[in-house]
Amino acid sequence: MSDAYASQAIDFIRAAFPLFPDRDYCVVTVPTTAPEIPLLRGFVQVGQKPGKTASHCLYVINRFGLQDAVTVRLAQPSDLPDVENIVYGLPNEQEILASFKLSITKSPDTDGDNPPRNVPSPLPLLSPTHLTSLFTSPAYTSYLSHHTTQLVCLLILSPPTTTTSEPDTTTTLDLRAVTDQFDVEEFASVPKSKAERGKGRNRPVVVRHAVLNPLFENQGRWLFEETFRIAGITTLLYPVDERAARDPGTRRIAVKEFVPVKRRRRIQFPNDLRDGIPVPPPIQHNLQMLTTTMLYEPKIVVNTRIVVVGGSDVGISFLERLVYTPHLHFTNLTLISTEGAPSLDDEGESGAYVSRRCYTGLELKQIGLDSYVQIIPSSTTEFDRVLKRITLSNGAFVAYDYLSLTPGTQFDAATLGEDFAGLDGVFALNRGEREK
Repeated sequence: MSDAYASQAIDFIRAAFPLFPDRDYCVVTVPTTAPEIPLLRGFVQVGQKPGKTASHCLYVINRFGLQDAVTVRLAQPSDLPDVENIVYGLPNEQEILASFKLSITKSPDTDGDNPPRNVPSPLPLLSPTHLTSLFTSPAYTSYLSHHTTQLVCLLILSPPTTTTSEPDTTTTLDLRAVTDQFDVEEFASVPKSKAERGKGRNRPVVVRHAVLNPLFENQGRWLFEETFRIAGITTLLYPVDERAARDPGTRRIAVKEFVPVKRRRRIQFPNDLRDGIPVPPPIQHNLQMLTTTMLYEPKIVVNTRIVVVGGSDVGISFLERLVYTPHLHFTNLTLISTEGAPSLDDEGESGAYVSRRCYTGLELKQIGLDSYVQIIPSSTTEFDRVLKRITLSNGAFVAYDYLSLTPGTQFDAATLGEDFAGLDGVFALNRGEREK
């Protein structure tokens, strides 16, 4: 297809479904090494089963996912039965329902089953003076997306806390700690003072839960765009904390649509006081972010199978660079390490690390590689460069397109022979340690 018409490739699929009235799905497979063509941006990528590897990626689209875009609106108490149906069977079903019920609790701005009085018309762009009750009572605000009469998406938001928030608040993300410890200014201007936060519109909002029908994942950007417009906000934050560990659905959506935020090196203040104000405690998890600007900057999907063997500083740094490239989305990153996910406890001990000079335990938690990389706790026994696969100690195979060996050990010329080590121009970086 000509590049001039590549953006309209999905129209071919839309026209093909009427020719096959007894078919509801269109399936496309592409090699992992092939770049994602514009046609596939309208499809939903199907993940591989655990323990399985394939040389092709599977994309699926349903005929209903090609119809008119879904609508987004503020949730009402009468929506509770539909919400119970869409969250049924999820691991954190009760937690989501509890948050949703809090969001539809009557408040001074609501009247029974009617939407809040300060909700504007869905047509114009909103001004800061027409925000919904995201920064007032209740603590949560829910938005629903419908296709015809079917509920396809539930999004629960909440305001972040600040240093002036009440101690009994239900959310725990401190804006001051976020701006101190993560480079959020790379993507958006986050208000720091109380006066700036009072303007409302540029104030970040936290995503607590997102439940999306897999058939409509190709419309995820549109759903967030409509939520931004209706809520009158410009920035969404998603903390990948313990709550996120119990919410795989929200994590899957966030990894695809959001961008991970790079950590910052913490400044150490005497007595943990800055200008007489206590420094916020360190954030012990990863942070993801989405802004209105990012909505119009599509992420390039890279399905290439990249396997890293060894959880050393070099391997972690390599994976970090791939994951934190904002315009790329790597779907097939794998780390093989004998101890599994790299981590350091409070005492700084870790069996997964051969070299621990570059990362602290806090930095590893803030990087959060386990959210973006498949981590296999095993050792390798054989490398087949012809078939491009690795044999693990349990007999399983891992296929790859690109392989990086980072075991965390240094080359010692003496292991190849004393004569070789004595040659002019051959140096062992760790010779001093060996002689000791």
